[in-house]
Amino acid sequence: MGGTARGLIRACAALALALADAGAAAECPEVKSLLRATQTQASVSGVTFAVRFVITLADDQGLSTAEMERLHDVAIDSYSPIELTNDIQHSLETNCNAEAVASALTFYRSPTGVKLIRGSLELRKADGGGDKQAYFETLREEGLSSGRLDAVRSVKAASLTFDVPPRVRLALIRPLALTTIRAIAAEQGVPTPTESEFAEALTRNVSAQNAYFDLQSDLALLFATRDLSVAELQEVRSFLGSSAGVWYSESMSRAFEGAVEKAGARFTAAAKP
Repeated sequence: MGGTARGLIRACAALALALADAGAAAECPEVKSLLRATQTQASVSGVTFAVRFVITLADDQGLSTAEMERLHDVAIDSYSPIELTNDIQHSLETNCNAEAVASALTFYRSPTGVKLIRGSLELRKADGGGDKQAYFETLREEGLSSGRLDAVRSVKAASLTFDVPPRVRLALIRPLALTTIRAIAAEQGVPTPTESEFAEALTRNVSAQNAYFDLQSDLALLFATRDLSVAELQEVRSFLGSSAGVWYSESMSRAFEGAVEKAGARFTAAAKP
């Protein structure tokens, strides 16, 4: 087959994919509005922060500055909030439920939905700030009822800001850690662990940190929902328990996990020397 014919086939395939994507978007035109209402791009920016942290850990393990900076730049591009959000949007459009999208959009545009998302954004802005520290100091002094904690835990699925499931943590860390370990081994002339050894060690180490991650998730939820009344928390729970809420939480979870895995694949491919 000649080069011209192969080029034509590739062009036709690309056009078919573009048409399929356009068709999915046409069937679910409000997905983009839903992602705006839930501030998804701002929520997934926490992934980029985590990526920066994981890569900088390599500096303590003896990776050269030049190589660390190269991997850092590749990682930031691969895990950019824009790319992650685009992948999430594509997943939701591909698995479209127009009625559920419309219902979810109605909730997130309601006063309670807006307040919930505003709290999640304030959580991101307040990291390490005085407002957050003052809130937890007050919480420590006044105490916290178990009912309030249970109530806020029940709305965890309402925003990607609130929680990263263990399997997504593994999907996020695995390509970053494996690539940096291989880079360190190559620079220092030492053998690299096998895939199975690496997977076992990573799973063990991440699992050991789950209690810490769960605590951080609880604290994040408490801060972000501090202005929501009991009635408003019940409104969030009612939405999450509805057919639209179940579709939203399950679809967003799958889409987020898939977006992280795609970002990992982009990083692994681009990070090769």
